[in-house]
Amino acid sequence: MPPDRYKRVFTGILDAFERIAYVAIALALSIPIVMLVFSAALRMRIAEMDEQELDRLQAAMDRRRGELKKKQSPVIERRNYLNGLLQLEGRAYRRKKDGELAERGPYWYFHYREGGKQRTLYLGKTDNPEAVVDEKLGKE
Repeated sequence: MPPDRYKRVFTGILDAFERIAYVAIALALSIPIVMLVFSAALRMRIAEMDEQELDRLQAAMDRRRGELKKKQSPVIERRNYLNGLLQLEGRAYRRKKDGELAERGPYWYFHYREGGKQRTLYLGKTDNPEAVVDEKLGKE
């Protein structure tokens, strides 16, 4: 058998084992096989892209990352209080009826640590968040 043929056969065997390994990993991690196939096809397609196509893909990914960042709730004001942090936050969400990004609030939250765990206390809309913290923590 000529060396090129051995190379093709060996490469084919390795590719088959790689696919089997992907399926085994997917089953072990409970990943749906469809996602595994899609992911493999996407990687193969990316490997074939030229520079212009890669630039378009990068631009699309950057746009999507920007959309995800817009969904985050902005911190409007932040200040230390007692053993924690008072934050005035807006709440971003997507409306179901039209998919548009909307914002609610702003609402006050008190972030603090208790027993080695981070806790968040919702204070709501108030002009005096310190008094609400004192009242809520005093009741616990």
